[in-house]
Amino acid sequence: MNILDKLHDIVETEMENQMLYNKYMLQITNPEVRQLFTQLRDEHMHIPFQKGDNLIISDIEFPSNVYPWLNLESKGIEVRFVKSVNGTVPLADLENLIDERTRLISLSFVEAGNGFKNNVEEVSSLCQKSEIYFVVDAIQGLGVHEIDVKKLNIDFLVSGFFKWLFGPDGIGFMYCSERVLSEMVSPFVSWTSMEDKFNYSTYNFTLSPTSRRFEAGNLNFSGIRGVIKGLDLIEEIGIDVIHGRAMQLATHLREQSNRSPKVTCASNFSKDNQSQIVLLQCENDDMCFERLKQHNIIVNKRNGLRISPHFYNTKEELDTLLEIISE
Repeated sequence: MNILDKLHDIVETEMENQMLYNKYMLQITNPEVRQLFTQLRDEHMHIPFQKGDNLIISDIEFPSNVYPWLNLESKGIEVRFVKSVNGTVPLADLENLIDERTRLISLSFVEAGNGFKNNVEEVSSLCQKSEIYFVVDAIQGLGVHEIDVKKLNIDFLVSGFFKWLFGPDGIGFMYCSERVLSEMVSPFVSWTSMEDKFNYSTYNFTLSPTSRRFEAGNLNFSGIRGVIKGLDLIEEIGIDVIHGRAMQLATHLREQSNRSPKVTCASNFSKDNQSQIVLLQCENDDMCFERLKQHNIIVNKRNGLRISPHFYNTKEELDTLLEIISE
């Protein structure tokens, strides 16, 4: 299932439902679309951990994929960190951390700090073999790289829209596979969690059989409008075109930076692990960052200078950036 296509379907369907439900009592019924849970305020799910269980993440995850898991330590859940090697997440080291009490592995599709694209297919196979959940934080890859949640047997995929999907802040979604949906327990429920959520007069506590059971109230429909426009743009241009262009620019940046004696590229990964994000390191990152700001060039300073070219950027712009930080 192409996640971007289904996202486009569900946000448009949900918007239409909200505008028309008072008159027609509409609900999402598409069997493929209904697996996508679009909760725009909170994401409430509860994996049935038991004291003594453990989960695995890497030591280069963005904090949003760290602190929610660390919060479980107070309940006796161990969080195990696989140590990165030269900015990569070794599959063998990941496997060595798994034991009979491991419940899940949670990794980024693309690591936010250096652009390392994890071996999602191999990690998924490892999770299946060990009969544990696979959670993917897709925010730094979705919109540039295709990802098929069914083919890859991903149990949970979460993302916001304000990165590569051209959407607004404060809106996100979670995909939950049918295979594990029945095992999840929601610690919070709302009227929108019910199967017959538009029946206001008869109280029938029957949770939705879909991932909509995790919704905690009305959705951010103004935000959904912004999401639709972003997804329309991606559909108009084509994900293949966006991917090809963004990767071409990132490759150019890596190649040119490798020729500069004053710049070190920290994203020289194997081809399968490369993304559109490139981390460059200078002798003085702070000074280079300020130089770029003076030229109205905005990058992220995080263990170096994180450069994130998109399809609308040019090679000339990247060459100018390199010239400035190489002075």
